[in-house]
Amino acid sequence: IRNHGSTQVIAAKWNKRGDPAGDVSVEKGQVNVRMKGRAYLGESCAVPEGCGPDKEGSLHIFKQRLLRRLGDKCADDWQYSNSEYVALRLLGKSFSYTADLSSAGCGCNAALYLTPMWQNSDVSSCSDHYCDAASVCSVACSEIDIQEANRHAWYSTLHTASDPPGLGRGLGMYHADWNASQYGPGAACVDTRRPFRVSAKFPQDEDGNLTGFSVSVHQDGSGCSPLTLEVDEYHPEKGVNGLRELGEQLRLGVTPIVSYWGIYENIGWLDGGKTCPDGDDAWSCGSAVAFSDFAVEDLTPAPRAPRTRERLAERLAERAAAGAGRDGRSAAVHAGAEDRPAAV
Repeated sequence: IRNHGSTQVIAAKWNKRGDPAGDVSVEKGQVNVRMKGRAYLGESCAVPEGCGPDKEGSLHIFKQRLLRRLGDKCADDWQYSNSEYVALRLLGKSFSYTADLSSAGCGCNAALYLTPMWQNSDVSSCSDHYCDAASVCSVACSEIDIQEANRHAWYSTLHTASDPPGLGRGLGMYHADWNASQYGPGAACVDTRRPFRVSAKFPQDEDGNLTGFSVSVHQDGSGCSPLTLEVDEYHPEKGVNGLRELGEQLRLGVTPIVSYWGIYENIGWLDGGKTCPDGDDAWSCGSAVAFSDFAVEDLTPAPRAPRTRERLAERLAERAAAGAGRDGRSAAVHAGAEDRPAAV
């Protein structure tokens, strides 16, 4: 990860309880995720004593093979640890990468998202400390979906730990922030038959508060400005500031997760046939999707919004100065009721 350092790709054993995960491999820095595969970026990946990769395969492929051989000593001894997962502190930063979704047709979901896995001490029903807003492996936690996507649809969604539906933007069954002429196979701005660049930003103000969430996608040579989605308010429940909860998780550190799923699943909530052309086979997802060239960069803090008292003082000072220049008297003395807030 540029501006962070080298990381390991730790493949999941289970897609969900009782359902083995698909393979994940790394080739020349590119993470390839096969159907039902899921993987976590980690600072380390401990190998049991006496075990190691074969001469032809990567450590990650080797691990998948071991985990499927019942009774194998190396497979039995392999233990996931939440302390091994990356904890990217992304508050006030951007996280970007290149995505290749050319194999992901309708009915498929190629996802990259962030959850506080390294903080999750519960091993979960998937035995790897996995957590998300939907409690797929029995543990709920906050979740930031930078992308849930295929060639025809794209969602970016915020979830607190108690809000599985979340608040999202994008193109698909329930969102129309973009259209098929901008994003999709052969589209003018992002032609999903080719790789493209994704950037998620998590700006903070001068007090260290998360002020919003934005995602932009861009493809070199398109001639278009980046397609952008923005969320600047999130209230999953009355009186609950979702940005504050997610900002705290981003400050403490989150783990990037990649996954690819959908075949034999119902993901009508993503494309629902609405953005998919007739004839696209929802049951024949391509073999793999790919993610590469990860990077983290700092953002300039946004100015802190002035509080009510400060705004009032500024307005009165401006009026006083204007009044003094006009007739030598302070306009603040004559400020009418319309200049005073009902409550300060």
